[in-house]
Amino acid sequence: MIVFDQIESVLADYFEVPHLSCNAQEVSGGDIHSSYALTLTGDKSIPKRVFAKTNSGDAVDVLQAEYQSLKKIDTLCSGLYPQPLLFHRKNNGAVLIMSFHQLGSFDLASTAQAGKALAEQHKLSNLDFGWGSDNYIGLTPQPNHWRNHWVDFFREQRLLPMLDRAYQSGLSQNSAQAAHDVVANLDELLTHQVVPALVHGDLWSGNLSLDTENRKPLFFDPAPYYGDREVDIAMTELFGRQADTFYQAYESVLPLEKGYEQRRPIYNLYHALNHVVLFGTSYNGLVRNQLKQITN
Repeated sequence: MIVFDQIESVLADYFEVPHLSCNAQEVSGGDIHSSYALTLTGDKSIPKRVFAKTNSGDAVDVLQAEYQSLKKIDTLCSGLYPQPLLFHRKNNGAVLIMSFHQLGSFDLASTAQAGKALAEQHKLSNLDFGWGSDNYIGLTPQPNHWRNHWVDFFREQRLLPMLDRAYQSGLSQNSAQAAHDVVANLDELLTHQVVPALVHGDLWSGNLSLDTENRKPLFFDPAPYYGDREVDIAMTELFGRQADTFYQAYESVLPLEKGYEQRRPIYNLYHALNHVVLFGTSYNGLVRNQLKQITN
């Protein structure tokens, strides 16, 4: 694991200042990594605070993929996500340093602002579906090989790999067979026209908050790729919806296509399967619920 005297040295090199010290305060940052707010001293030109994630072992690759994804996103829609500053690996540990943001709860106005911001992100397009590299959703590897057609991508790069992992993690035989039936019929289930959109990829409510200093929405912990924009909207409804103003504001910029409600459980099946992979058989019921909605 990276220790903080090493982080001080790395940050001093990054900011090109001769002397730098940091005071680390552990903060909430999810279940995967250890997260810290670092208060920096040593030069007026450096930021007062930065945000650090640390981990070791196999999770180092997760941190590195997040850094690479954030760097790419920053070139496409700067300001919507934390700015990635540096990634440093040493021995069996690594640290990801990002801009620090004080987070707080949305009000109705800022919720609407978040909906519009997501719609503006979804306007960013690409010729094909995929991403320049594989990444992770949580701790689960997420392949992103380029495909010309959305159904092919969602079948080959999303549902089939995740279904295999979920079955190995205890997904019931009945649910596995029903999910394979969905995969087999995907061409008939997803018939709408899809333009590749830059999606967050893991947009549950815990990955979106209000930057209280700038009074603007902040997205974080992405698993990005170019896909159907509906995958993000669907996931915001998997564990409880955002306020109605979020969706109204989104649709004022990019209206949802007819049939979204029927496609929503298909897209959320991917996340339900991932919860079986990450957290075990207690999420078999979530998978069954999505399958029931698809077949009804």
